[in-house]
Amino acid sequence: MGADLRKLKKRIHSVESTRHITRAMQLVSASKMKRAGERLERCRAYAGKLRQIFSSAEQTAFPCAKNAPPVYIVIAGDRGLAGGYNNAIYKAMAARPDAADASLIPIGARAVEYFTRHGYRIRESIPGVEALSLSETAETARALYGDYRAGRIGPVYVLYTAFRTALTQEVTLRRLLPPEPETGEDAGKVKVVTPPEPDAGTVFAAALPEYVTGCLYHAVAESYASELAARRNAMESATKNAGEMIDSLNLSYNRARQGAITQEITEIVGGAAES
Repeated sequence: MGADLRKLKKRIHSVESTRHITRAMQLVSASKMKRAGERLERCRAYAGKLRQIFSSAEQTAFPCAKNAPPVYIVIAGDRGLAGGYNNAIYKAMAARPDAADASLIPIGARAVEYFTRHGYRIRESIPGVEALSLSETAETARALYGDYRAGRIGPVYVLYTAFRTALTQEVTLRRLLPPEPETGEDAGKVKVVTPPEPDAGTVFAAALPEYVTGCLYHAVAESYASELAARRNAMESATKNAGEMIDSLNLSYNRARQGAITQEITEIVGGAAES
């Protein structure tokens, strides 16, 4: 009986330590979400205007090379312990019909590790989401646009997790090259008046790298905010479960302790009666 009590006590201390860790991670994620949310709002406004502008252009201005392999920019997390956040992205990429022919640009340490280990064709690896700067995003965008114009690659997609609310995140696929027409209530609100010189093709060709940069950086901001929200939710759930487990273990410990005390009293009374 004494050995069982010691095991229960040790188990309680172990779960309490885990709860301290999950609680701390929950608070860290919650504190980071404020800054991530502010960056996301700025990126949403900028990328939204870019998409409206390019949506007003004729799609023939962005020719796509035939039979050229597509490129997927896949954004996952830098760390785990975020529920199903990373796995949802992996499954979405695996479900793409052209995944075997595509080349990938994984962004995030977990994405780089996963897609490299599973034999995907890696064009470029970007191991950090949180620390990814706008200038680094612009370098990737310019390189992609250069290969796209030269016909070395086909359409370019970005696969990321869009932040809806603190409790809801949605895996999203968006085509960056050629720009896809904007749909919804904001479609067509911005009209571009193209001057006689240069022609529309020249204007949009010069602006496309900025478009890709803005939309890609927006996707990174969405993914990072989603990762923090998913981790906060996962750690909140883990903390709650740990608390319930501690209550259950304490109940078992108290019952075992009461049983041990009752047994000792019974033995003492029995011994006294025999004497």
